[in-house]
Amino acid sequence: MLLPRFQNRRTCGCRGGCRRGGMSVWMVLALGVLLAALALAVDGAYLWMARVEMRNAADAVALATAQALLRDEVLTNRPEAMWRTTQQAYKEAARYGQVNPVLGRPLELVFDPGDPESSDVVFGYRESAEDRNFQAAVDLGDVNINAVRVIARRTRQRGNPAGMFFGRLLGLPMADVVASATVYLDRDVIGFRPVGQRPVPLAPLALLSDPAMSKPMAWETQTLGPIYDGPPDAADRFSFDPVRRRFLEVDAEADPSAHAFGSVPGDGIYEMEVRFPVGEVPTKTDSGDEETNACLVLLRPNDESSDPPGVTVARHLRQGVTSHDLKEMGGQLVLGEDNRLVLAGMPSINDEAADSLYQALEALRDSAEPRIWPLFSAILADQESATGWRVTIQGFVAARVVRVVLSDATGSDPSSPAGEHGVSASRQLQLVLQPCQLAVNAAVTDSACRYANPGVSIHNRYIAKVRLVNE
Repeated sequence: MLLPRFQNRRTCGCRGGCRRGGMSVWMVLALGVLLAALALAVDGAYLWMARVEMRNAADAVALATAQALLRDEVLTNRPEAMWRTTQQAYKEAARYGQVNPVLGRPLELVFDPGDPESSDVVFGYRESAEDRNFQAAVDLGDVNINAVRVIARRTRQRGNPAGMFFGRLLGLPMADVVASATVYLDRDVIGFRPVGQRPVPLAPLALLSDPAMSKPMAWETQTLGPIYDGPPDAADRFSFDPVRRRFLEVDAEADPSAHAFGSVPGDGIYEMEVRFPVGEVPTKTDSGDEETNACLVLLRPNDESSDPPGVTVARHLRQGVTSHDLKEMGGQLVLGEDNRLVLAGMPSINDEAADSLYQALEALRDSAEPRIWPLFSAILADQESATGWRVTIQGFVAARVVRVVLSDATGSDPSSPAGEHGVSASRQLQLVLQPCQLAVNAAVTDSACRYANPGVSIHNRYIAKVRLVNE
């Protein structure tokens, strides 16, 4: 009996018997689990990457589409202007979808204004940046449209789902990936705060404001009055060419019959004529109308190391306003609790300062770059002010310089439109400004200030902060 047992051990080559087959089964099972986990990790990472790219693409498209809504043509308040703007904005969305691919494929967007539920680009309204309710617009010609929602889809229903590498082995060959983004044009502008080292494109030359439109030289009277009242002789003499970036004088260079608005002369955006005296303090005419509708705003009146006022304002016109320029106001220029802000001002400048200011305005005219212009309601003598004058700021607008003239000492330049108001014999800096729309990242907004002062509205039809918001 001992001999067979001894021979069996020598044949197997092991002391405890032959059990190697059992170990192989467990190793196969463990390897299978590891491979399944690896497959899930690969597919999970792939889907995560798809979601990230989809979200980034949706954000980029929504921001670009909202920016495209800020076209100067909308300022005409014509429904066809807003309709054309939304169509152009969708083209911008489609273009950004092509240059922001997801998983190597361009993002295809469907635009169906009649069916907001299936449309990937939806224009609409939001009450404020804090309000999460988005209401789709029924009429794309509504000038009150202030938001856009973009939904990026890679779904089986669209025929472009995200494919899986190993999920198909488990019966999941593809997966749906959806991301959305909403951008709101925040127009509750109460001021500006420079972002980093980037200056604010602010021109410290305030323009006369009168929301009641009782003063003929005020911003509202000249630019908004013609839109609502429609006088045929209103100042619509220029049309901006965005391609060549220059203004065309309608009578001299533009062909009204070939214009986008047909029989309407100009572009439907009415200009403001600005007069700023040089060398003397402005007075009042017999009719009670002010002879000037502009004044300098000094942002650093107490800084003895600063340049003369005219040179400083000229620098701001060229380069913008930095946080250092606003250090006396805490690094920002923001309206107070009553939507007003009192600052040091100057109702006139000397000849040397006027020359510096004139050269800066000429450069700004040639560049066609828009600027932010403060609105003022009054400028009063104040012995406690560093300049002897204080100006009350109550809002901001955006405009481009169309024309600038520095008249001689004999009176107004007869070729300037500003001379039509009958200026007294004094040297003047005369401007023509055309309103425009401008997106400003440095804008400070606050919807809670809408009702802080019933006489001053902070809703800004010219300046907006483009906000990426959540729903």
